[in-house]
Amino acid sequence: MNGAPRGEGLDHGMDERYFLRILLGTSLGPKSTEELSRIYHIPRGVCADILRYLEKRGFVSNAVTLFTPDGRAVKYFVRTEMRLRVLNEAEALAPLA
Repeated sequence: MNGAPRGEGLDHGMDERYFLRILLGTSLGPKSTEELSRIYHIPRGVCADILRYLEKRGFVSNAVTLFTPDGRAVKYFVRTEMRLRVLNEAEALAPLA
């Protein structure tokens, strides 16, 4: 990533196709980080960071959290209704190179 602590920022050089794949996957129904990672061949850590980023900005939401038999929480995300809005400079992504 870009040296920022996990979850605080994203590498703006990150492949934009990851964002698009995650938005597509979550528009088809609730998906967990592990499912999106496996289906779309996105590294799990990158997938989790992108989901946090998209959730913070309102593009996906946590539909349900389930617990595995060993007690681990698994969040399932869905894409929210896409809407047009003005982003401030901190929210906007830098242009991809």
